[in-house]
Amino acid sequence: VGRLFPLILLGVSVGISAVEVLPQPSGGEASLPSSPQIAQPSVLSRSKIIASQQLAAPVTTVAFTPADQQKLAENNAAAPVGTPVEVGVVKLIGIDVDLRPLDVSAMADQTYGFLGGLVQRSADQVTWVMRLDALGTGGTRLLIENCSLPDGAGIYIYNSAGDERGPYQCQPGGFWTQSIAGEQIYVQVDVPEQSSDEVRFRLSAMMLLDSSSLAFCPKNAPCVEDGSCHGEHEWSAIDKARKAIAHINYIKGASSYMCTGGLLADTDESTSIPYFLTSNQCIDSPEVAATVETWFNYQTDICNGACKSRPYVSSTFGASLLDHSSVDDHSLLRLDQDPPADAWFLGWSDTPVAFNGGTM
Repeated sequence: VGRLFPLILLGVSVGISAVEVLPQPSGGEASLPSSPQIAQPSVLSRSKIIASQQLAAPVTTVAFTPADQQKLAENNAAAPVGTPVEVGVVKLIGIDVDLRPLDVSAMADQTYGFLGGLVQRSADQVTWVMRLDALGTGGTRLLIENCSLPDGAGIYIYNSAGDERGPYQCQPGGFWTQSIAGEQIYVQVDVPEQSSDEVRFRLSAMMLLDSSSLAFCPKNAPCVEDGSCHGEHEWSAIDKARKAIAHINYIKGASSYMCTGGLLADTDESTSIPYFLTSNQCIDSPEVAATVETWFNYQTDICNGACKSRPYVSSTFGASLLDHSSVDDHSLLRLDQDPPADAWFLGWSDTPVAFNGGTM
């Protein structure tokens, strides 16, 4: 973004006195809604070794092809100026996972083949893992639907490098996982052995990111400047403003898009509710908001540094849409997870803004 302002001006037509909220650092209390990802210690170490050594073949292979890249380029070229950049494609896979056929009582403490993957019973737990290959992509997200998991169970995804996401819990209507890099993606279920026959879900689709997209570049349009080329000598609050801004990836229809937005301070200085303001062109429905993952501190290390080859690990995952309008092109979200501890929340005012020839 060319310039960031610590005070966001929100024009509203209500008959109340003006409100002005100053910028705030993170650190206040916030009551967050539930997220499909639950923070808890990993239990994957042994299973990762098993999967990497024995899963020689994927259940399916999906590729981001030159034709996909060309299609994204054509769509972005034809899109109106200022609209979100299309950065990924959704491909259907339709893989059903159902552990009911397992005869857990007959399983010894060893590894078996099952549903194209591996299953193991150990210490009153059943672990099942499968491999998916995603070729030519800068990152992959999975759509999980028709999901049923008992208490104590969770779905994980991880790659050959050891990066992991999860555990995920079922959500009404299904959910998209966070992005994960790598060509070999592992999907794992951990479940107490007495309730393994309650595990059912469908891996409906994979979203593949275009790692060469200009959306990952610091200068992707004539009106955009690399923020790393500017410093406190120009504006004393620039580093705080930077820490309020995030790239967001979201999925709409058969495509994935990239936008930006910023954290907004709430009116209680003792709280840090993660309100997030972006464009209605980006997020215009609760279903799309639920797919949002944010990347804070997403910037080059030096002025005009190289484009990012792939996104960082997402900072937050999931959001609720609180308000939006196509008239003034705003969408107000509440993130499902806290932003990074060093994040700042932008101040704002509802004082009417004067326009002159289309300029604010």
